[in-house]
Amino acid sequence: MGKDPAQGTAPPAESLDSIPAPTGAANLIDTDYVIGQDNIKGRFLFNLDIHGKVFTISALLSVLFVVLTLALQSEVEPLFTALRNWLTSNLAWFFLGSANIFVLLCVGLILSPLGRVRIGGKEATPDYSYSGWFAMLFAAGMGIGLMFYGVAEPMSHYSSALGGTSVENGVRTDWAPLGAAAGDAEAAASLSMAATIFHWGLHPWAIYAIVALSLALFSFNKGLPLSIRSIFYPLLGERVWGWPGHIIDILAVLATLFGLATSLGIGAQQASAGLEYLFGIESNDTSMVLLVVGITAIALLSVMAGLDKGSSACRKSTWCWRRCCWCSSSRSARPWRSSPASSATWAATWSTCRRCPTRSAAKTPTSARAGPPSTGPGGSAGRRSSACSSPGSAAAAACASSSSRYCWCPRWCRCCG
Repeated sequence: MGKDPAQGTAPPAESLDSIPAPTGAANLIDTDYVIGQDNIKGRFLFNLDIHGKVFTISALLSVLFVVLTLALQSEVEPLFTALRNWLTSNLAWFFLGSANIFVLLCVGLILSPLGRVRIGGKEATPDYSYSGWFAMLFAAGMGIGLMFYGVAEPMSHYSSALGGTSVENGVRTDWAPLGAAAGDAEAAASLSMAATIFHWGLHPWAIYAIVALSLALFSFNKGLPLSIRSIFYPLLGERVWGWPGHIIDILAVLATLFGLATSLGIGAQQASAGLEYLFGIESNDTSMVLLVVGITAIALLSVMAGLDKGSSACRKSTWCWRRCCWCSSSRSARPWRSSPASSATWAATWSTCRRCPTRSAAKTPTSARAGPPSTGPGGSAGRRSSACSSPGSAAAAACASSSSRYCWCPRWCRCCG
C-alpha cells in the first residue's frame, strides 16, 4: 500500500473520475489503475458505463440460472431443498458466529480511535440530513423484509418453538429456534422474540455497517473504485484489477442479485395479497409478475436518476407516507371521543396537520429537528402551521402542549390536507 506523493493534500476531483476527492489531508493508495479504464461506455437510451468482463459473466450466469430453474423445476427443487437443509444443519454455527463477530467488530471500531476516522476526508461534511439518511437506510436495509416479516416472523417462531423439534434421518426438519420449547408458551414466546431481534436488531445492521464502511473508506478516503474488489487491495495488491478482482465482483453481483430477487418476490406476494383483499384482484402468477416488473421499473428509474435525485425521492415518499399513516390513524381512531377533556387538543392537532401545506416559511428550531453540521444551526426548512400562530386558539394550545408543536411536512406534500 503506497502513499500519494503529495500526502496531506487532496488531489483534484477530476483525478478520481466520478469518485469525489477527499476533503482535507488524505493518504491515497498509489496505483496505476485508472477508475473506469476497463469499462464499456456509450450513450443509448441512457448513459452506459459498465465493466465489460464483470457485467457479461454476471449477466450470463444469472440468465442461465433463471432459464435452467424454470425449465427444470421438478429436477432442481429437490437439489435446492437438500442444499438448504445441509447448509442450515451444518453451518448454522458459522452464520450465528459470524453475525456475532460483526457486532463485536462494530463495537470495537466505535470504542477505538478508528471510530474517529471521518469518511470523505478530515474536513468532510455530511451530504444529507439525518432524516434523509435514515430514510435511505431503512428503505435499502430493511424495506420489504421488515414489512413482510414484522409480525409473521415472531408468530412463526412462536408456533414452531411451541411445537417442539422433529428429526428425520438424524437431521432436524423443524424451524424452531435453538432447542425449541415444546408445550411451554412462555419460553416459546421468549425464543420467538429472541430469534426475531437477532434477525432484525444489531446483527444485520452490523453486517451492513462493516461492508459499507469498507467500501466508503477505500473509495472516498483512498481513491479506489466503489466496488467490493477495492476492499481486498491490502491483501491482493494490484492483482485486484485482474481476474481475482473480477471473480470477487462477480460473486458480489450474484449475491446481491439473488438477495434482491428474494426481497422482490416477498414484496410482490404481499402486495398481490393486499390487492386481492382490498380490491378483489386475483392473486396469481400474472399479477405478481406485473408487480415485479412495475417495482423493477421504478427501482431502475431511481438508479438512473442518481443518488441525489433518487435518495431525495425516497426521503420525500418515506416521510409523506409516515405522515399519511399517522394522520389517517389519528383521524380514524378519533381518540378525543373517549375523553371530553382531550377533545380540543386532538381536534386542534388534526387541524394543524391538515393545514401543513399553508404554513409560513418559519424555520424549525434545532431542538425540534436537529440536523448534522451541514444543515446549519436552524435545522431544515420546516414550517410552523399558521394555526399555531393564532393567540388563544385551540390549535395554539395544542402546539404548546403536544409533540406536534412544530409540523414540518414538506411543501410538496398534500397528503394531510
